[in-house]
Amino acid sequence: MQVKSKSLLINYVSVPELLSCLIPDIGLAILAGALKRENHLTKILDYSTVETIKRFCPSKELQNEFHEILGDLKVYFQESKFVDADLLNNFDLTKYKNLLKKEDEEKSTEIKEIIEEIDQEVLKMEPDFIGFKLWAGECFTETIQIAEEIKHRHPNIIITGGGPQVDWSLEHIYDGTDVF
Repeated sequence: MQVKSKSLLINYVSVPELLSCLIPDIGLAILAGALKRENHLTKILDYSTVETIKRFCPSKELQNEFHEILGDLKVYFQESKFVDADLLNNFDLTKYKNLLKKEDEEKSTEIKEIIEEIDQEVLKMEPDFIGFKLWAGECFTETIQIAEEIKHRHPNIIITGGGPQVDWSLEHIYDGTDVF
C-alpha cells in the first residue's frame, strides 16, 4: 500500500500545571491510529513527560542560588505571622530578579533544544504536515514559539493546531499567531 501522507504530531506541555497532563495523550493516539488506518505515516513526539519536566528544572547551581537568597526568608515566614521589616529590607530583590531572569534563560535554552529536536525529526521524516496539540497557559505561548520557528525553517510545511486551546479559544487563536 502506498503512503498517502506523512505527519508529525506534537504534544508539548512544558511544565504541566496538573499532574494529569502526564497521562499519555489519547487524543493524539486516536488521531495517529485513524491516520495509520488510512495509510498515512505518522509519528508522535510527546513532550508531556517527567523527562521534559526535569529538563525545565533549574540547574543545581541556580537552585543553590535560590536557596541561598530565599532560605532565611522562607524559615522566617514559616515561624512567624508577622513580617519583620528589617528582614524584608535586607532581602535583595535585585538579586532575586536576576535569578528569575537566569531561570528564564535556562528555560529558553531548553525550548531551543526542543526546537532543534523537532527540526531534526522534520529533516529526517520530511512530513507533509505537523499537528500541535494546543494547551492553555504558558505552554500555549511556548508552542507558538516552537511552531513559528519550525515554520520559519520550513516555510512550505503545513502546521495545524488542535486540542483544548482550540476548543476554548476558537478563532481567537489567530489574535496571537497565524502559524496554524
